[in-house]
Amino acid sequence: MRIVEKKQKEESMKPTILKPLLFSLMLVSPIFSVGTRISMAAESVGEYVDDATVTASVKAKLTAEKAANFTKISVKTSNNVVSLTGQVDSKDQKEKAEKIAKQVNGVKRVDNKLQVKSRG
Repeated sequence: MRIVEKKQKEESMKPTILKPLLFSLMLVSPIFSVGTRISMAAESVGEYVDDATVTASVKAKLTAEKAANFTKISVKTSNNVVSLTGQVDSKDQKEKAEKIAKQVNGVKRVDNKLQVKSRG
């Protein structure tokens, strides 16, 4: 009888060991997924800050340009790609604005959507 009792006791202990193990795995799993979400959010915030810095730098350089009035140019940055919109007086000014934007540290590409004012 002792052998039968011992086997029954061993079999009854197996679920007892598994329950805490499974419970702890259930607790740890959401912690890892939350940690991943936090790091992804931090990267997004970092990208946003970089884009804002690039935009501010491009605006500052355009405003500082003495040869032309670039104050009415709209500058937006997404993933370090700068978009220029608005109107300028000449094709030369359009090209100059793009050249200035490209000189800013961190700019990957410039999407120049500036319109040249028609003379008339």
